Parts: sequence; C-alpha cells; structure tokens
Amino acid sequence: MHRRRRRICVLAVVLAALSSSAQQITGGIRGIVADPSGAIVRDSTVTARQSETGLTRSAITDRTGAYVLVELPVGHYQLEVQAKDFQKYVQQGISLNVNEMATINVRLAIGAGTEQVPA
Repeated sequence: MHRRRRRICVLAVVLAALSSSAQQITGGIRGIVADPSGAIVRDSTVTARQSETGLTRSAITDRTGAYVLVELPVGHYQLEVQAKDFQKYVQQGISLNVNEMATINVRLAIGAGTEQVPA
C-alpha cells in the first residue's frame, strides 16, 4: 500500500511538472507586408526588437507576403521591415502579453532603402 501511494505521488509530481512546462510565457507577431497598392511584398526582412533586453528575432516574408515571429518573450517591441526598393518601415510601442499573437500588417512606401517611414 505504501509503495502504491509513493508511485501515485511521484506520478502526480511528474504530471504537474510537465503541465507547468507546457505553459508558455511568450507571444508572437504575425502579419502581411504589402506595397501601397496592396500587392504583397515577398522576401522582406521583418525584425522585432524587444525594448527591455535588445533581443531580436527576424523572419523573411513568404510568397504570400506573410511573416510570423514566434516565441517572443513578453514585453515591448519595435518592428522593422525592410525590402529592396522600399522605404524602411518602423513601428514602436508594440506590447506582447502571455500567449498573445499580435497581428501587424505593414504597407511599405516606395523609395530608397535609406529612407525611413515611421508607423
């Protein structure tokens, strides 16, 4: 009987540990990058930088202009998008909460890559 209780107790501890490790303390950002006419812009570089730590994560838009940045620690972010023949796009003040997937669609302005358009 004592042995059975011990097994049940050990099993309960293991299940609790697995359950707590499955909970995420991260969020993500996704969206579509388009030009002024609404046409998708593929192969854009999308970078999120966390204000508190400077952590950066990047992604490249796919053939549909979509990007996804996952497993970003909760906090405040700046999003930057760059593509050839377009002005750099910067958006600040993005807040991510636990398990939140923020959607930020971007319209890039046509111009030299050295110009910057704040959001």
